[in-house]
Amino acid sequence: MMSRNQSKMNKEKQIFENQISLILREDKTLEIYVGDSLAAEISDGRLDMEFAKEILEGLDYEINESSFTIRPLHTDEQKYTYKQSTQIEGQTGNIGYLRGDFGAGGKEFFSSWFDHRRDLKTDEFKSELDEVINALRSEEYGLLKSRTVMTQPIRASFL
Repeated sequence: MMSRNQSKMNKEKQIFENQISLILREDKTLEIYVGDSLAAEISDGRLDMEFAKEILEGLDYEINESSFTIRPLHTDEQKYTYKQSTQIEGQTGNIGYLRGDFGAGGKEFFSSWFDHRRDLKTDEFKSELDEVINALRSEEYGLLKSRTVMTQPIRASFL
């Protein structure tokens, strides 16, 4: 059985691939960072993400290659799921909202985007939004696969 400290330690070692950054110093030492923390220094001279992931896994990091995790909203995040005043939307950088529909049979997915701040809707934002929607429709995450699949986490939270 795992102790509370072991469980906490394992959770702290779970990282996303996009949290890893590499710096190759002039002396050919590779610095591997997880977030802002230096996790390892290797005097191999290689600047290779796969090599860095192998090193981190050897240090008991669990690397999740997805860039996001599906979880329930925290209470303080729920206010961002509904229309707010123009002032609050401006202060929080509300770009717009996505309206989704699973069609009459509940197995299709249609979406419409409504702008609030076109000046914030950059190509990078549009690309990332497409990536998130496609991932949520994929076999791996599947949350937007059908109406039935989407309601499963909600139903499970009431059990």
